[in-house]
Amino acid sequence: MSSKRMCLYIRTAVLAVALCVLALVAVFPFYLLDGVHYYQMPPAWVLLWSLLIAVAALPVFGVLAIIWRGGGAVVRQEVFSMKSAREIELAGKLLVADAAFFLLGNIALLLANMNYPGVVLIAADVSILALAFGMICRVLAQHVRRATALQEEADSTI
Repeated sequence: MSSKRMCLYIRTAVLAVALCVLALVAVFPFYLLDGVHYYQMPPAWVLLWSLLIAVAALPVFGVLAIIWRGGGAVVRQEVFSMKSAREIELAGKLLVADAAFFLLGNIALLLANMNYPGVVLIAADVSILALAFGMICRVLAQHVRRATALQEEADSTI
């Protein structure tokens, strides 16, 4: 597969995920407004929940921007570089921080009687996934560093 095709796949996936996250952030408040009517949910919940979801989505867009740039690195044949390793590690840190924020925000809303235990369990699942991907990014960054060192060593011996 050519590097241009790989870049196209990466960037198509990034656009698809970005659209899904944007749709979630845009539609979620309307879903909550239905909850105000059907479940007698206080209207103040809509604002706080919408804020939590919107703020939690911001690091996701940061990670997507890093992945987008990674697609460009594939085309330029610069995947194995210290810059790529730093960006992958940054993506991992953003995911871990986002997982913690999202779970703690859900727990805080539960303690304020503005959340349900089942929703906190779902938030924990989402947070565990983000934490796992964050840890995978850290491992991948370490391997990219090692591959970069090996590539530089091989380039210097030729």
